[in-house]
Amino acid sequence: METAADSRKEAPSVVYDGQCPFCRAYVASLDVKPGSQQRGLNKIDARHSPQRVRELSDSGIDVNAGIVLIKGDARYQGAEALSMLARHHADGPWWSGLHHRLLRHRALSQLLYPLLRALRNSYLQLLARQPINTKQDNGEDVSQQGH
Repeated sequence: METAADSRKEAPSVVYDGQCPFCRAYVASLDVKPGSQQRGLNKIDARHSPQRVRELSDSGIDVNAGIVLIKGDARYQGAEALSMLARHHADGPWWSGLHHRLLRHRALSQLLYPLLRALRNSYLQLLARQPINTKQDNGEDVSQQGH
């Protein structure tokens, strides 16, 4: 049961590539169902949120390397983010929630995520889509700072 303190907390956010149809479809599958006890999820298209991309880059996270889940002060990326998201969204009918049921298992998510990311990257390359811009206004690549 959510307390008054819980309701004041900011909802978790997922940062994804809005030009990737696979990413868009996955994020759409994260919609909270009517009557659910789950808290909503802020969906952030990295291609339209340069400030968020810079904030993540400043903390050492390259959004081109995979989906990002933000829960409070914690940041999760790639397979770990997918697994955490899937654990909270596997309550639908078996046919629509099958991918959530599979990906909620951390080991399976870690095994499948590199393949999913490779498919995404290949597809975007075929469409001649550029990586998400992680550069500051002065042209400095923020994703490379501190590495």
